[in-house]
Amino acid sequence: MTSNYTAPRIYVACLASYNNGVLHGSWIDCEGKGADELQEAVNAILRTSRFPNVTVEHEGKQVPSAEEWAIHDHEGFGKLIGEHTPLQTVALIAEALAGDHSLAFRWLVEDRGVKPEDAADQAEDVCIFRDESAWSDDALLASYAQEFVEDCYSDALDKLPSLIRGNIDWQGIGKDLQLGGDIDLAEVEGERCIITNASEF
Repeated sequence: MTSNYTAPRIYVACLASYNNGVLHGSWIDCEGKGADELQEAVNAILRTSRFPNVTVEHEGKQVPSAEEWAIHDHEGFGKLIGEHTPLQTVALIAEALAGDHSLAFRWLVEDRGVKPEDAADQAEDVCIFRDESAWSDDALLASYAQEFVEDCYSDALDKLPSLIRGNIDWQGIGKDLQLGGDIDLAEVEGERCIITNASEF
């Protein structure tokens, strides 16, 4: 879970009420809840509508209820859900956002267009490089490139004269890696980072 984490919740509105000029709905906290629990919360909202159009079973009785609903607002989901996102998907996304790989999950869905259910399975395989001291994308690329080269080519670097080693164009190397598709600059939850194995997705 990142420092920018906002507990996910949705505002569910009753459409029968909305179509009659009445705002009727409620915020539903999604963290730690499955689709069935979210559906129960939605059903409770619909049963209290002033404009019922169906009869449903509740606690062993048939009671009047509205039927249609929509997500009219949300927090913590960013661009990951919309007005008619199924509750099963909402629950899956909320779980992924609370996990250890939320940045990777967001990148897969928002930047790569991976379906949420597939992204949840793939997120742990995404490698992310961050450097809080990097003040720009160029600085971030340079920081990654230097770490990458020093890890992979340390023996060759050790043989270079200090004059040459001290004047390596790390930024240029980083841009070449980016242009080659090996890495990808991304902004996830307001944080700039590099996906170091971007070509795998």
